[in-house]
Amino acid sequence: MKKIFVLYTLAGFFFLMQAGLSAQVSIAFSASKDSFEIGEDIPVELKIICNYDQVSITEIRFSVLDSMGIMNYLFPDDSLFVNAKETDFDISDYGQWVNNQKKEFSEKELQWSESSQNRAFINNMAIKIWDPGTFRVMITELQYRDKTGKINQYFPKTNEALLVHILHPPKNEKKELAPIDPIIKRQFPEVYLSYFLLIFSIISLIIALIDVFKNRPAKPTNWQFPEKPLQPAHEIALKKLNKLASAAYHEKGEIKLFYSELSHILRAYIESRYNIPALEITTDELMKGLSSGDLTEPLKNRLESIFHVADLVKFAKAEPTSEVHIAKLLEAKDFVEQTRLITVVKGSNQ
Repeated sequence: MKKIFVLYTLAGFFFLMQAGLSAQVSIAFSASKDSFEIGEDIPVELKIICNYDQVSITEIRFSVLDSMGIMNYLFPDDSLFVNAKETDFDISDYGQWVNNQKKEFSEKELQWSESSQNRAFINNMAIKIWDPGTFRVMITELQYRDKTGKINQYFPKTNEALLVHILHPPKNEKKELAPIDPIIKRQFPEVYLSYFLLIFSIISLIIALIDVFKNRPAKPTNWQFPEKPLQPAHEIALKKLNKLASAAYHEKGEIKLFYSELSHILRAYIESRYNIPALEITTDELMKGLSSGDLTEPLKNRLESIFHVADLVKFAKAEPTSEVHIAKLLEAKDFVEQTRLITVVKGSNQ
């Protein structure tokens, strides 16, 4: 019995230590109300509570996410919210933070009002949301330095966000008609009439001369200019993919630039090949726009995998290995080769 009691005691002590470490940082938002109109200033108080005095905030990503987009997925506590859609919003008052015209802030740009209670970092700011609906104002990514000097990442939970409802402004149904101005009668001077007749005659003469020259029979010629064929979409895409491979951005540490170029090349090819506005829509909308008649299921899954990795790198700061970079580049080339449009040149005997 004593051994069992000791084991339970050690397990409980270990659990409390883990819970204390995981609760080192917590986030709280507050506002004066929960409903606002489109474009109205939303005053927000952001409070980040740290349990240890040695903790300092080194980087923050501030976002406003579509609440319904979050609810459509089951997120774990450390979710990156990669499937949630960020709405159109602006920071109208940065509070004590440095106005960097962005939504990501480094340690030098983060100024705080500190509270003695659990070392709370506080900033009062204001935002404007330009879409109607229900949204979550939240920090999607936070980095902090612990008491040992180590940089840690913290991904907030959905319950650490501020839920706001954005409404359309009320319509003003009462419209007063402006008074009608009195009608002013003016006489048309005779000199204007002569000017009008002169201009009309000149325009009529010009139209007649153009009609004569246009209908004049052209001299027969035997000149024939060969039509310059347009470069096929797959040739353009393969040329750009080879150029991307030669640039070797992933070897230089420019991983985000590599995947941005890779995604852009594939989207431009799909837009030209399948007549889909691939450069203007999200990955989910693009995959839904490609019907089963356009692509086989294996090709569609391969394309979705490439875009999924590219989105993780661009929006969630993922860092795949070099083997993944090379594999996705080869998959992109193979996709273009297998979906290229084969055309027959007019007059060819082949």
